[in-house]
Amino acid sequence: MSLDELSQDPFNVDEFVERLAWRSNQVKTQSSQNEVFSQSATDSDHTRFDPMRLHGAFCQTIQQLTDYGRKLDKRVQALEAQCIEEEGRQRKKVQDLLKENQQAFHNFQQLDERINFVARKVVHLGDQLESVNIPRARNAEALHMMHYLNLFFSEKDPGLDEILTDPFRIEEAAELVQKLQIIAQELPVAGDLKFERAKTRVEKAYGNIEKKLMDGFINAYNYGEVEEMRRMCEILRNFKCYNHLIDLFIDESQKQKFGQKDVVMEVEKLCLATSGIITQVFFNAENVMIKFVTNIYTCKLKEHIDTTLSALSTNIEAYLSTLSILYHGVTQLSNTLAEQLKIGGDTTFLMKLTKINLFGKYLDTYVNKEYSFLRENTALTLSKYYESRNHNKKQLQAGGLTDMIRGIQAKTHINIGPDLEGYKGEVFLSQEVAISILQNFKLAYGRCKILVGSKDLASHAADIYNILVQFLCAEFIDYAIELALYYCPLADSKVEPNLHFFTAVADTSAIVHLFEKQFADSLWPIIVRTPQQSECSQTKASWIEKFEMKLDLGLERTLMAICGYTRHLLATEQKRSDFKPDTAEISMMHSPACATVVAYITSTLNTVKTQLDGKNLKGMLFELGIRLHKLIYEHLLQYQYDSMGAMLAICDVNEYRTCIKELGCAQVVQLFDVLHALCNLLVVPADNLKQICVGEPLNQLEKTTLLSFIQLRSDYKTAKLSQILSK
Repeated sequence: MSLDELSQDPFNVDEFVERLAWRSNQVKTQSSQNEVFSQSATDSDHTRFDPMRLHGAFCQTIQQLTDYGRKLDKRVQALEAQCIEEEGRQRKKVQDLLKENQQAFHNFQQLDERINFVARKVVHLGDQLESVNIPRARNAEALHMMHYLNLFFSEKDPGLDEILTDPFRIEEAAELVQKLQIIAQELPVAGDLKFERAKTRVEKAYGNIEKKLMDGFINAYNYGEVEEMRRMCEILRNFKCYNHLIDLFIDESQKQKFGQKDVVMEVEKLCLATSGIITQVFFNAENVMIKFVTNIYTCKLKEHIDTTLSALSTNIEAYLSTLSILYHGVTQLSNTLAEQLKIGGDTTFLMKLTKINLFGKYLDTYVNKEYSFLRENTALTLSKYYESRNHNKKQLQAGGLTDMIRGIQAKTHINIGPDLEGYKGEVFLSQEVAISILQNFKLAYGRCKILVGSKDLASHAADIYNILVQFLCAEFIDYAIELALYYCPLADSKVEPNLHFFTAVADTSAIVHLFEKQFADSLWPIIVRTPQQSECSQTKASWIEKFEMKLDLGLERTLMAICGYTRHLLATEQKRSDFKPDTAEISMMHSPACATVVAYITSTLNTVKTQLDGKNLKGMLFELGIRLHKLIYEHLLQYQYDSMGAMLAICDVNEYRTCIKELGCAQVVQLFDVLHALCNLLVVPADNLKQICVGEPLNQLEKTTLLSFIQLRSDYKTAKLSQILSK
């Protein structure tokens, strides 16, 4: 057994016993091994385990462990004795240290009492020495000052004294002259000329020193010597010219610093750069910075603003635009300086300076100038547009004599009144003009947001909107609609009607869309949740409703004119002989009247699709298709048809149906399909009529409608078709 196994960590008893048993069974002597080899295979298994050998091994190990335990006990006892001895030594050492500490604390208390005693003696002695020394120092200083004051009383020029002329002793000279100046103020005011001369000389020396110090300060500033500037400023701090020094520094710092491009940006750079110098040089840096910024605002910036705006006084548009840009730029400058410089402790100081001192008079007159400009500029824009079209606006009168004259002119083609075509069909609406007007008002909204305070912003924005409504809606769009409506073609016109009203609808829709978009983008954010919100919204809604009513009326008149002219074409071009020809053969695929009508309808559809879009286009095409169906249906009911004529009518209806498919309206196409089926009743054999009438798509029609078409057959009476249908 190896005792090293006992020192393993962790130690497992069961594993130790197992290993011991395994090793004892494996250990054999040489003789026993020879015996094993000589034994037969039958009893080899029986001799593998020897309990006596295991018992002996266990007994031997137990004895070894017992001896090992005794050794460990002796070692533990020795270590315990050693620890007890070491503990005693440490206790004795700690007791000695406590005694030394008590002695040291006692010595410290004695030393502290002694130091306090000596300190009291020293303070008392210092007070005695000071009481003796101060009068002596004052006397010495007084003697010193009397010596130099005597120079100013004597005939000798005091300026020749070394201390007053040595540039390296400028601080000493400044202190001396300052004290002499205070003494000179105590001299008698009148009486002896000697005092007056002395006072004059002192004042002169005082002024010379001030000048030298200020010149030295400016030279140091020009050469960028901040430390020298601070030293000069510290000397001049108690001189009368200190405030003048600040003014001189402000003037000097602004020389040749402003160009002609962006004065506001240059002011910002100068203020931020000068702020660091002021902080390092002046002891009252915050007050100096306030004075510096105020000077720049009230001098340089104000001069720039006044000069710029005065030069634009005759150009009101440029004036307003420049005023907005300048005010916005200076406002941004004030916010930046207030945030970065932290001057005055009042964040609104620079904003008050901007609104009152710089732009006060301009802001007071801005609103009136803006209103005046918008009215004059918009009126001028409309005037130029009408002049370019050689048009003079006039009052339109509807009804009465005017309508009668236009009716006579339409029927007789005699020019006895205004141009029936309405300035050759021109619609006095221009999207370019509307965009120009809206752009001007968009800029006005932007200027208003910048130049008007939040309290009055919504009210002024609503006033601008009312001006826009007056000119764009009332004087431009509404006038053009009224003019187009006035010259809408008459329903019973014998000439091809002018379709200019479609152009009016298209232009009005586009301009109103732009108008609504500007309302949402520019005006709505300003007036939302204000009393003006409801007012402006109602104004917009009322005008749009008015436009829609007039446009609907004009479209209705135009539709009536289209249908009236189509009816006129059918009435004049269609002949009764077309449907009861003399020959038994048809030489054409459709009648001349049909060709003329189809050509006119196709041309009209192209115009409608070009001018209208969206819901306007869909509604117009649907209504036109419905009315054309009714017109053609009523037209076909006016004639009698033989077999050849019925075939021609079917061809005409088929041609109409092909043309109508261009509308893109399934309901209208279905109506023409039914009309085509009705025309088939004119040619089918009499025996098949009843079967066709009950079939698709005629089974949904009333019997009177079917009968009205069947009665148009030339054989209606001869073939006794009424009896067939009644069965």
